[in-house]
Amino acid sequence: KPIYVAASRNGVQTLTDDTFTLVQFNNQLASSGLSWDTSNYKCTFSAANAGTYAIRVGIAFFSGSNTFQEAIIQPLKNGSEIVQTLCLINGTGGGTTLGSVRHFCGISQTTESFASGDEFSVKALFEVGSGNADIHQRQFGTELLLMRIGD
Repeated sequence: KPIYVAASRNGVQTLTDDTFTLVQFNNQLASSGLSWDTSNYKCTFSAANAGTYAIRVGIAFFSGSNTFQEAIIQPLKNGSEIVQTLCLINGTGGGTTLGSVRHFCGISQTTESFASGDEFSVKALFEVGSGNADIHQRQFGTELLLMRIGD
């Protein structure tokens, strides 16, 4: 039987501009043998579910003022960066240049081994020229999946 957990974001989360912020995945979508803490926004591994995991994180970033500058997804193991993904843009907005988009999704994919007691969480950074730096809910692509691929 596969071991996995999927979580998403319900509602908008406003980030502090140009600052790594814990992504509040506040909804567990599905799970088998692994749980997502929807209050502390993390997964804690036990001896029963330790192993190597495929990690996929999608974030839907939004700038109401159409002023994108930079977006980074940062999956974490025990608070330390596993990988840092500088997001490429594929969104829409008020213009056609990189700094004139409103909404886009970034994806980070990697693998990592977790032992009993290890924790997984995600931070994100979104830099805008003006206005709010927001993360939108699942409907726009903010969700994660952890799936064990080996012992």
